[in-house]
Amino acid sequence: MARKRAYIMAALFVCLFAAAGCATFHKIGADIMGKEGALKKKVAFMPSMNDSGFGGDSFQAAAHSQLKKALSRRCDGIQIIDSREIQRALEEIPHGLSARINTSALGRIGRTYGLGAVLEQRIVDVEYMTAKRGIWGFRKTRTLARASLRVRCFDTATTAVLFDETVTGKVELSEAVWKEAKTTGAYNKEMAEAVLSEVISKTVQGICERLAKEPWKGYIVKNSGERLTLSAGQDVGLTPGDVLEVFQAAEPMQGQGGKVYLVPGLKMGEIRVTHVKEDHAEAVSIYGNNLDKSHCVKLRP
Repeated sequence: MARKRAYIMAALFVCLFAAAGCATFHKIGADIMGKEGALKKKVAFMPSMNDSGFGGDSFQAAAHSQLKKALSRRCDGIQIIDSREIQRALEEIPHGLSARINTSALGRIGRTYGLGAVLEQRIVDVEYMTAKRGIWGFRKTRTLARASLRVRCFDTATTAVLFDETVTGKVELSEAVWKEAKTTGAYNKEMAEAVLSEVISKTVQGICERLAKEPWKGYIVKNSGERLTLSAGQDVGLTPGDVLEVFQAAEPMQGQGGKVYLVPGLKMGEIRVTHVKEDHAEAVSIYGNNLDKSHCVKLRP
C-alpha cells in the first residue's frame, strides 16, 4: 500500500511538472531547498604556475584544464567564469607563494565581475622514481612519477584564504615513457594526464566542500538614479522579485604579515531585483541610502 501511494505521488509530481513547466519546477525546488541554496558562486582562476621544470606551459595548461573540468563536474553550486577579459584582469595581480595578494585589486575585480572566489593553482614539483610494488615475495620494481599540486582559494568579498592545500599523487608509467620524461623533461601527454588526474581527484572535493559553506554574496556596481545594477544575473540564478540585504563597507582589518581583510559592516538597506540579464541584474531600493557604496549584498532569509 505504501509503495502504491509513492507511485501515485510520483505520477502526480510528473504531471505537475509537465503542465506547469520548468519555471514552476524550479520555484518548487527553491521553496523546498531555500533560494540561497539555488544561487551559484562565480569562480575564476588566476594564471597557473609551474615550478616543476617539467612540461612548461603545456603541463601548466593541462593542470588548469583538468582542475576546471573536475570542479565543473563535482561542485554543484559554482559557475566557472573563464573569459579572456577576466583572465587579463587577474594576470595583473601579483601572485605566487612569496607574493602578497593585492587585496584592493582582488576585491575590485570580484566586485566588477560578481566573483565569489578566485583560485590559484601551482605545480610545486614533479619527481621520477622507482619503487617495489606487489604482493610480498612477488614484488617487482616499478617506474613511477610523483607530482605535487598546491591550490589556494580566495574569497573575493573578504580576500581571506578559504582553502590552501598541497596534494601529492603517484602514478605508474611504462619504462619507455618514464625514461623519456626523466631524461629530457619534455612534456608527455600520457604521463601528464595520468598524474594530474590522480592529484586533482584528491583535492577537488575539499574545494567544493569549502565553497559550499560560504553564503552567496553579490555586489552593486552602478547607481542610475532609481535603478541599481548588480554584477550577477541569470548566471547565478537571480530572478525578478528576489529581495537582497545590503551591507555597509566596514573598516579593513589588519592581519598577520601585513595582510588586509575586507569585511562587511551592518545592514544598511534592502533592494528588490526587477530585471535579470545573463551576467547582470537591475534592482530598486526598498529602503536605505548610498547603497552603491556598500560592501556586498546577500539574499534575504
